[in-house]
Amino acid sequence: MLGEFVIGVLQGGLVGRASSWAVLGLGIGISQGLAERSRQRLLYGVIGGGLGGLVGGYLFEWLRQGLGRSYDPSRAQGLGIVILGAGLGLFLALVEQVLRRTWVQVLRGRQEGRAYLLARKTSVLGLDERAEVGLFGDPTVARRHATIEATAQGYVLQNHAPSGRTKVNGAVVVDKATLRDGDRIELGQTLLVFRQR
Repeated sequence: MLGEFVIGVLQGGLVGRASSWAVLGLGIGISQGLAERSRQRLLYGVIGGGLGGLVGGYLFEWLRQGLGRSYDPSRAQGLGIVILGAGLGLFLALVEQVLRRTWVQVLRGRQEGRAYLLARKTSVLGLDERAEVGLFGDPTVARRHATIEATAQGYVLQNHAPSGRTKVNGAVVVDKATLRDGDRIELGQTLLVFRQR
């Protein structure tokens, strides 16, 4: 409704459509951050959602005006949803890639190549569906295998799994280990790399 109000106030056109969709993108981005209860995700959502909506709305209106008389309103709705979705997806992912500060990436395991943003003060790693770093498909990983916590001294990995199933740079972690950029974390048969900018 707010988007419709904005496009009405600006009387349509490129700027009106872009601004209207930016408002919609902001709402989607904010909801992403609120759902994950993360300030960092909220910030990324606001920036990425706003930019994605702005660019998507501008592109849609530009195409619509360019088609002129051949414009078919029934097909435009589908095209609009595709453009909005593509713009939001692209900019939300791009903003996260550019602004992220701390994350882990799977080097070996079922989800090889996947990166997980560590956006909360404490992130759970394991098989639990609510884990921030869900490592599914490895029977040697526990539900709450480990946590990574942001502390005043840096990031610390806390082991919660049976002894010997958690390692940092090849050394078994009995209780805790301080992490540095590039450290390799083994959880069962899954290998991760810790990254920090």
